[in-house]
Amino acid sequence: MESGTSAPVLDSLDARVTELPVGGSRSRAGNPALGHFVQIAIKTLLSALVLVILRLAARHLVLSVPFMDYTCPAVAVLFFRSRARLPLLVGIPLLVPFLQVHHNQSINLHGTITVIGLAFIALMAVHTIWKSEAEHRSDAVIAPGIVLFTTGVLAALLFEAQRLPLTVDLYLYQMDGRLGFQPSFAIGQLLSKSPWLHRFVEFNYGAIPIMLIIAYAWSGRGKQLLCASAIAPILALICFVFVPAVGPKYVFPDFPQSAPAISPLPISIPISQARDCFPSMHMAWALFIYLASRKSRNLRWFGAYCALVTIVSTLGLGEHYLIDLIVAFPFALAVWYGCRYAVDDRPLSRRPLFQSVDKPQVGAETGLHT
Repeated sequence: MESGTSAPVLDSLDARVTELPVGGSRSRAGNPALGHFVQIAIKTLLSALVLVILRLAARHLVLSVPFMDYTCPAVAVLFFRSRARLPLLVGIPLLVPFLQVHHNQSINLHGTITVIGLAFIALMAVHTIWKSEAEHRSDAVIAPGIVLFTTGVLAALLFEAQRLPLTVDLYLYQMDGRLGFQPSFAIGQLLSKSPWLHRFVEFNYGAIPIMLIIAYAWSGRGKQLLCASAIAPILALICFVFVPAVGPKYVFPDFPQSAPAISPLPISIPISQARDCFPSMHMAWALFIYLASRKSRNLRWFGAYCALVTIVSTLGLGEHYLIDLIVAFPFALAVWYGCRYAVDDRPLSRRPLFQSVDKPQVGAETGLHT
């Protein structure tokens, strides 16, 4: 009797126990409104931190780091590949004055362009903080990473220049002269006849970061292009130590009017000029763009254009010798295909270099067995 009557009671007690919160799970869940408030507070603090960092960066990059007037707008190209970011464009007129505050010197057009690029980086970062599920979230990391990487490479070039007072420009100049003429002087004279053409070529020479970002965003080989564009300057910095050169524009005051006949010997060049000729990184980057774009329907001709205009600009502006461009070809190809292997997502055993060729067993085709 007792066992029969106790069974329903125990069942009802078990049901009640299962309905109770176990281990204070209700208390651990917390107040949803409080959790939402904490998330908003954290995102607000992160957004404010981004703005403070970029304001400090604008103070130093605008006035002290060259080429930022091309690098910062280049990373801003990433902003436009996500339609969800377009409404944030209304923040540009507010961010630009905020980033320009407290500059001791007047900011010219190039500095203003740099600040606008930093404003785009701020918008991408803030958008990613508040919309963590948005597409192309990696852009918010890649964009400032490119600016920091460029700053580091320029600092390394300055460091090298201070320790390499002599250059071998005249030896490279003599190598070009083996052709019977000086290619850089010849193209430079053609450009000097048309001021508009000279400005067009000069713009394209500086705009190589913008071209790289366009190819990265829409070529379909962005990962390999990003890897090659980062590895190549690091390797080139080593080459610059062994073959320091600055280009004919900085060696011959009357460039490109006349190509003098001189004997090769080391010469002293001011340390303010980077020793970054051999190999030509502009040519290497242009080849990366071509290799990344050559199988793309939309960017195929864009890659060819970048390679052609870089050849003309590097020589015609006196930034490089022809030998610099020639050496850049095998250098770029080695880095490109090395990075293609490095970014391969397949397991190591399935990559081409490690794939084993299965040899047929003896007698497999004849049916004989030993």
